[in-house]
Amino acid sequence: MSGLTQKDCGHLIGGSEYRISQLERGQRLPTIEEICALSLILGKNFESLYAALFKRIRAGLEERLDTLPDLEKTIPGHFNRTRTLQKLQQRLLDENDRAHVD
Repeated sequence: MSGLTQKDCGHLIGGSEYRISQLERGQRLPTIEEICALSLILGKNFESLYAALFKRIRAGLEERLDTLPDLEKTIPGHFNRTRTLQKLQQRLLDENDRAHVD
């Protein structure tokens, strides 16, 4: 617990107590500026603030990686595609392994 009130956080992000209340209840999505400010205020990285969302997104990425369509033709600039996709898949696997250890 940070000990900060909704009013404190609202003021610090340049908003209001009501705005923080809406974020906490999931009635409104935060802006990127609010996410960055809250990360700094609370001393937590972005991913830890939104761990449940990251978990859901990772699962979707893993599922879609398996069904990614092949390129129909070679397009300039896509020569790194395979390497980028392999790195993404490895990061997802590594993060899953770390999650099971924690």
